[in-house]
Amino acid sequence: MRILEYFLIDAFTREAFSGNPAAVILDATGVIKNERLLIAREFNVSETAFLEKLSSTSPSEQKYNINYFSPTTEVNFCGHATVAALYALAQAGSLKFDEQNISKIELFTPVGLLGCLLRRIPKDSTITDFEVSFISPEIVISYPPFELDEMLEILNLRHSDLSVNLKPAYEATLEKLLIPIKDRETLFKINYDFKDLKRFSQEKVLRGIFLFTQDVIDKESSAHSRSFAPFYGIKEDPVTGSTNCVLAKYLIENNIYRNLNAENPVEGYEYDEKTENRVAHQSQNIVLQTEQGDCLNRKGRIRFEYESDLGKRIKLIANAKLVMKGSLYL
Repeated sequence: MRILEYFLIDAFTREAFSGNPAAVILDATGVIKNERLLIAREFNVSETAFLEKLSSTSPSEQKYNINYFSPTTEVNFCGHATVAALYALAQAGSLKFDEQNISKIELFTPVGLLGCLLRRIPKDSTITDFEVSFISPEIVISYPPFELDEMLEILNLRHSDLSVNLKPAYEATLEKLLIPIKDRETLFKINYDFKDLKRFSQEKVLRGIFLFTQDVIDKESSAHSRSFAPFYGIKEDPVTGSTNCVLAKYLIENNIYRNLNAENPVEGYEYDEKTENRVAHQSQNIVLQTEQGDCLNRKGRIRFEYESDLGKRIKLIANAKLVMKGSLYL
């Protein structure tokens, strides 16, 4: 019998039973693919992360392989499970922190190397929390490579339900589609036939469909979204890290974000608090927030930072909450 230590983490929140839950196996060495699928099916959350520590030439290096599985298949990358995995490593005491309470980790994912950072936040003499951040894989946004009429019909959407000013977009690395919706009421009413959208997603090799609006709940946010991933057997993901990275980059490229970096105005827009109008600014640094999960009662918020030297990548910053930990017996 093998015993595996597991954690269940809610990502993109500080509150239990909010955000997006992911299971994490801290040491998956020797666990074969079929076993990983069975474990993911047993947890039955959208993704389970499997970690394997790698040897390094320096004591300060911290390197891990990470793989992701939904209850039905392997996933090439998952943002919220990455946040959960890093948070679980910190909670387990597996990471080394420097004098500034910073821990640097390298994660080797199926889509490439991620540079990750955890910041330790002492709350009092007995309680410590952690803030997680990582640099996303490269994001390449283009026009959708196929017509959208059939998919809109499956989603029970009309062209009049879409944003007038923004265009749908496609991200090739993660194979995900962005669809701008005119308002939050329309976004929240969307319902669809799972089998039809799964068929369409498999035909087009479309790993995620991300619908968003600029009609937000929190005034700090730049967009509110919903995420459908029937390609992976997931009808709706509460708060999606990877696709919110794509969305954040889309907002930046289209100059439609709200700047939260008040001391360093950015190219894009800030809100004038007195007039509630958008005001254009010019600078190098960008800080923005997106929101998701409210229609599922799993509220989550994600912060992003972007500087020109990141190129096609973006930095995701998140909180998380430990909900459960224990032992899995194989």
